[in-house]
Amino acid sequence: MLKEMITILMELPDCIWDSYAFSREPLNGRLTDGSRRKYARLAHQTGCAQAKETKTAFPQLTMEEIIRKLNIDLKIKNIQDDGNYIMFACYMEPNQILVYKKPIQQTIELLHQKGCENLISENQMQEILLAHELFHWYEYQKTNLPTSQKVLSLWKIGPLENKSRLVSLGEIAAMAFAKEMLGLSYSPYTLDILLLLTINLGLARELYNTILGLAGLPKCPDEVWEEF
Repeated sequence: MLKEMITILMELPDCIWDSYAFSREPLNGRLTDGSRRKYARLAHQTGCAQAKETKTAFPQLTMEEIIRKLNIDLKIKNIQDDGNYIMFACYMEPNQILVYKKPIQQTIELLHQKGCENLISENQMQEILLAHELFHWYEYQKTNLPTSQKVLSLWKIGPLENKSRLVSLGEIAAMAFAKEMLGLSYSPYTLDILLLLTINLGLARELYNTILGLAGLPKCPDEVWEEF
């Protein structure tokens, strides 16, 4: 059943994952369906454009090689030190990217146990995480990137206006960047659920059913989760 679950995730169009990203946006309540579509397009364009620029500058290099070429401090640890919030990788200003190996290795072991090892490799998972965090590094370095801008007007009184950034735009753009950089046929958001399966099954189940709901699909039957 795991293979079917992953296949469903990998076949979902980007617009479903955009809806997922906005559902986690603190300011989502201030957005309309039209503005969400507009901002999602902007985020995808930003991520893809930065990926094309990066591929031109560093042709045929792996994500790890690109990160080291850019003199970014890359740290690969086994497990997360602080367990307050589950992370698989993170970018820390101004110049550090951190990735955790154990969630990837545990997921690969699960895939092998279930005969799904051909769907995604350990190296590909790490490359996706690195690409995602590299985009956030670009956001910090390039303050003119659209996803770095305050785009949402919170209030306006005469000439005075208060605008805010949308966190979700950076996340959507980072996923678009990773997808373009690595030539993926599926959304990197797939890892949000996949890497959780061996860490927090309850949360993985909740997120998976949320995604199915956004796609207009029925929830996964309870008995399916018993195999994990």
